[in-house]
Amino acid sequence: DWDSGAIVDVNPKACANYGYRRDELLQLTVGDLSSGEEPYTQPQALQRMALAKLDRCPPFEWHRRSRDGRLAWDELHLKPLHIDGRPHILAIARDVTERKAALAALQAREQQYRAIFDGSADAMGLWNGQLRLADVNQAFTRLSGWTREDVIGRPLSERAGEPEVAQRMALIRGALAGVEGRIEAQVPGKGGQRFEVEVRYVPVRFGGEAYALS
Repeated sequence: DWDSGAIVDVNPKACANYGYRRDELLQLTVGDLSSGEEPYTQPQALQRMALAKLDRCPPFEWHRRSRDGRLAWDELHLKPLHIDGRPHILAIARDVTERKAALAALQAREQQYRAIFDGSADAMGLWNGQLRLADVNQAFTRLSGWTREDVIGRPLSERAGEPEVAQRMALIRGALAGVEGRIEAQVPGKGGQRFEVEVRYVPVRFGGEAYALS
């Protein structure tokens, strides 16, 4: 409803999502269907509706509560429209609970990866399928003197004049294909010095893609 924000009509999908019959939903307010935790309450919902009346409400996520008490997430679009000459607010809700859970799980894995990666005392680099450095840890920058900006996205082929580069490229390709490899090599520091290092190339998967961790 344009003035009160009361629910005046729903479709069968709304009934299924919220777990109510149509006649029951028409007795409820938006606040009844919200989690009730700030900022997902009736007053905040009315603020969104006020913006919708001006057609200035961008899509937003809303924490809702079903009849059985289950909390879920909707992506909401609020639009003004006229029905029989009277203004109303149309709310189009899409359940994004699974998408948000998957995103949260991915973020947790990324945080875990970063904690392990940067917590290592050994210099580490992550090579992608184009044989370019996709990431380096803090030990790498500390020991070599190179910054992340110096090396991220740089292909190993640019250093074709260095010793063992061809062998290292072959080992990276092997790790990308799932085969672990090892080599002793000389790698340059930013100051021109060279380090004698033992490098292991380990196949890993991150974000569904293959990488070589060295």
